[in-house]
Amino acid sequence: YNLFGRPYEVSKDGQSERLTRVPESLARISSTIDAVTFAEADIDSERNAMLAKFRKRGFPYATSILHDPDPFTSLLNGGVLVVSKWPVVREAQHVYRDACHYSDCLAAKGVKYARLLKTVNGTSKIFNVFATHMQVNRQLVLQANMFTLALIEGVVHGRRSRRSNSAGSAGEKAVQVDFKVQFPLIFAGDFNVDNHTFGSEVAHLVELLGSHEPLQIGAQLFTSEYDLSLCKWLDYVLFGKGTDPPYQQPSIVPTLEAHVNQVPHFTVDWTAAKSNMKMALIDISDHYPVLGKFAFPVTQGPGKDDDPLTYHLDGCSTDADCHFRDFRCYCNGANCYYQGNHTSGWDLDSQHPVNRNCLYQKTSFRCLCGPT
Repeated sequence: YNLFGRPYEVSKDGQSERLTRVPESLARISSTIDAVTFAEADIDSERNAMLAKFRKRGFPYATSILHDPDPFTSLLNGGVLVVSKWPVVREAQHVYRDACHYSDCLAAKGVKYARLLKTVNGTSKIFNVFATHMQVNRQLVLQANMFTLALIEGVVHGRRSRRSNSAGSAGEKAVQVDFKVQFPLIFAGDFNVDNHTFGSEVAHLVELLGSHEPLQIGAQLFTSEYDLSLCKWLDYVLFGKGTDPPYQQPSIVPTLEAHVNQVPHFTVDWTAAKSNMKMALIDISDHYPVLGKFAFPVTQGPGKDDDPLTYHLDGCSTDADCHFRDFRCYCNGANCYYQGNHTSGWDLDSQHPVNRNCLYQKTSFRCLCGPT
């Protein structure tokens, strides 16, 4: 769901009033939502107020906001995060570099990863969820967008290693996310490609991601209706294919439906570039939310859903787990794991698997949980 929650420096168009209505509006659309991916939730105060209301509605978990750890490359956070009913046992991110155009480069657009552990009646299952907001797709930046998609493919499938010089180490660390491919993979977000006008580009994007599209249902044909002349389908939820790598497939045909998300009218200050007035609104955003429905089987046995050793990936889970010592980074937090067990890397070699994705970011002088 793209929330159109841009910074006030860009415009003031009811960000506070609109975002505070999001949790209730989504509950009216469906009472069985497990997780929500957001884009353009840029303003910290408004996002935090929205998350507080989500917590009251049974969504106590959320990733951190997509951000650029390099203070010299992006002025704004990416506004992308995942909100969940279920614990987020691992998160990671990748900021798109060298794939933007003009003002689009001010924000740290990219992809946010959340590994969710859903438990119902004592039975648990892992889901890998990716949230993204891609760069604006126009002919002038088509090449940059293809480069962006290649980066996404590397993050999603782990086919490309992220390498970062580790201060004081003899060489480079190769950081690769292992997604335990027997579990489902869901990829969602504002792809900024209209399925009506640029259907072939959407098909190419889906192929790059090694994914399938759910069956589109419902009467609503657009996810963005800025005005009658700009009606587009820009928002998607995909699922990983069953081959190369073999992500788990849905047990029934998954569906995707756009919902017109309108509420009783409310009045906001409207101080965009050419106006200084009040505006009565009924729409939460300039995008509509899309609802993907999936059902996956629950597997049993070693390395399957009911095996607790599969819940956690090796290494850190968040940036807070990574700490700097003697010119190296170590995983020493509540969410450091090795072979499914909580493991502190503080007294282990910096090259140990529990420490391998704690990376030193030179420009911010911090140890971060990679890939970044």
